[in-house]
Amino acid sequence: MRKNFFDNPPTQCVDLPAGGRRMNVILYTTPTCRYCGIAKQFLAERGIGFTEYDISKDHQKMAELVSRTGRASVPVIEIDGDFIVGFDKHRLAKKLGL
Repeated sequence: MRKNFFDNPPTQCVDLPAGGRRMNVILYTTPTCRYCGIAKQFLAERGIGFTEYDISKDHQKMAELVSRTGRASVPVIEIDGDFIVGFDKHRLAKKLGL
């Protein structure tokens, strides 16, 4: 039986080689966020590893996210210190060099 991606989402950060550089990808999520699931699937389907923080459980990460972005909305995708708030497939693909 094939496992569904959402049964075992990646939690280890794996750098992405894009255009000869290594990239660090972090995804801030909540369990009820539909677009968080879409963002996870987008990254997984392209073999992009990432670290995921569930800000509904990790209040320190939520405070850090609000401090750094001024927002508490999800998904937020951080790539090498740059933030994409919300799931924007085209902007995300461009930033990742896809």
